[in-house]
Order: sequence, then structure tokens, then C-alpha cells
Amino acid sequence: MELRLTGLVVKRDGQLQIYNRIYQSVFDLAWVEKQLANLRPYGENFDAWKESNYQDESRLLRGQALLDAQSWADGKSLSDLDYHFLNSSQELDKRTIQTELDAQKQANQILAKARKRASWITGISLSLLVVSIVATIIVFEERKAVEARLKATSSKEQLVSGNKFTALIEALRAGQQLKQLNRLLWQKDDSQEPVLTALGQTLYEVREHNTLTLSSHQEPVYSVSWSPDGQTLATGSADNTVKLWNKQGKLLQTLNGHQNEVRSVSWSPDGQTLATGSWDNTVKLWNKQGKLLQTLSGHQNYVWSVSWSLDGQTLATGSADNTVKLWKVDTDLDVLIRQGCYWVSDYLKNNRDVTEEDRHICAKDLKLTEAEIKRKN
Repeated sequence: MELRLTGLVVKRDGQLQIYNRIYQSVFDLAWVEKQLANLRPYGENFDAWKESNYQDESRLLRGQALLDAQSWADGKSLSDLDYHFLNSSQELDKRTIQTELDAQKQANQILAKARKRASWITGISLSLLVVSIVATIIVFEERKAVEARLKATSSKEQLVSGNKFTALIEALRAGQQLKQLNRLLWQKDDSQEPVLTALGQTLYEVREHNTLTLSSHQEPVYSVSWSPDGQTLATGSADNTVKLWNKQGKLLQTLNGHQNEVRSVSWSPDGQTLATGSWDNTVKLWNKQGKLLQTLSGHQNYVWSVSWSLDGQTLATGSADNTVKLWKVDTDLDVLIRQGCYWVSDYLKNNRDVTEEDRHICAKDLKLTEAEIKRKN
């Protein structure tokens, strides 16, 4: 009526027609589609459904949203695609309702079977009261199992609709409900599989959504290692660097020193020392602040792997020179001095070229070392 009052259209043979060709060229089908898009209460879902080549059922309308759309469309002359969208929504809504009805029907059948199974023993004697109680428990548990499966189905629907956390909560409800049931019932009526599937799928989607990507290396990353306290991640790369990150993914420090690819990184058990093996034939030891403590040279070819002993006193390194080397590692100054004095003691005693001052450089530390040896023996 509003279009007729404006003079844009006239009614002929029971149908609205454009008044003249000028109006027809301006107010064409594209203009009508544009105006419809502005008016459609379901415009966003409709556009997303079209972009999916009419395959994404999660964009179709259900429940109250479908009723509202049908009420809006009543009496309007819409495009074929609009009617296709509304009809597809109605069919999906019917299928969803039918699925719920089938599940409820199954639950009622299970209840009927359980009641029939238990009815013949009712009122026989007090001794059969226990059987009746057991039957009641079976009925209760079977109904709970059905409810758990329904929650698992609901979780999958939420996941399809993009509501990942809602889907996970629904799957958790199903899982908690399943835990309360007898395990024998799980396996008998196949309640476990749909619940575990729903939990697994939703967990994967949520984890994938919340995964951190650490980007700073310029070449492939070959090795990663968490510090024992779980606070610092070390990464070794073909860009010749080692990087330290906190557990939130923030870059803390870049360790430069290797002259070739870093192939292996490993934290000591106490978390105080990081060992790194490189294709520059060396192993380097760093403190947890990223300061270089020591460079271990001895391999004649690439170092492929490094690994600490459980007590943190020995480092094993594997190389392309076909050898494995075991290094006694200690970064404590007093311990290193005592070890050095122990190995040089005979040289200091017997070499004539040693000065008198150097001959006594280890006197105090050698006494401590000898005392330690006696205590161990």
C-alpha cells in the first residue's frame, strides 16, 4: 500500500507492477535485494549461509528466531533464496525436535523395560525388596545415562554453532554425570563413547583457540626445554641463537655465542644452568639469567644432543664425530678451584720451573680436598 501511495507501483491483474520504465530501471531487483537485506531480521545469518554455498546449517534459524522470521515474512513477497533459507531452517528445526523426541522416546522405552523387568517381583516378599531397590537404581542410572548422552549431543551442536566454551561446559556436565554411574552400565549401553568424543572434540577446539605461538627465531627451531620450575622455556634454532621465554610467551633474552646451528638445549635438574649443543662443535653452559659460564670444546664434529644426569653433576653430549663425551660440570667457584688444585697438585710439587708462590697457591684447597676424600672413605 505504501508503494502504491508513492506512485512507484500500480496494481494490475492482482499484482504490483512498476509504474513506468524509468522507475523500473532505478528500482530494479538489485535495489529490492538491498532494501530486503536492510529489513531482514535474519540478515547476518542469511549472508553467512549464502557465503557457505548454502551448506553451513549452523547459520539456519531455530526455535524463537525462526518463529520471529516467519512472522516477519508473512504477507511479504520475498526472493526465492529467502524462502529457501526459511524452508531449510524449518526443516532443520523439525529434525532437531525429532532428535530430541527420539531421545526422549528411547528414555521412556528404557524406563518401561526396566519397570516391566522389576514389576513381576513387586510385593512377593520382604526378601525381594532388595531386588526392587536394585531395579529402581538401574532405572535411575539408565535414565541418567540417557541424559548424559543428550548433553553430549547438545555439546556437539554448540560446537558446530561456534560456542566453544558453552560446548565444553555441556560436555563437562555429561562427563561428571557419567562418572556418577556404574561403569558396567557405561559399557553396556554405549554411553561412554559419545561423552568421551564430545569432551575430546571440545577440548581440542578450546586448546587450539588458546595456543600461543612464539615468533622470533629467523630459522627453524630444533630443540626446546622447560626449566624444572616451569617458568622459563629455552629454544635452540638454526639461526645460531638460543632464546629464553616466560610461560606467557614473552621473550626474555636472546643468547648469542654459537657460530653455527643450535641443535640441542637442556636445563640442569636444579634449573640453574642451561646446556646448549651446536654444529660449531661446542657445548656452552649459561646461567638462568643468560650469562655465558663456560664453553666445552672437545668434539671434532657437530654436537647433536646434550643431556644432564639426574644429580646435575655430569653432562652427556653426542656428536657427529661418533663419540659421546661425559663432562663433570660444576659452576661453583670454590668447587672448581678445589678440583683444579687436585689435578695440578703433583705438577706443583715436582716441576722445578714452578715459582715458590705458585707452589703454595693451592695449599689451603688441597687440605680441604684431602679432608673430603678421607671423609668419603
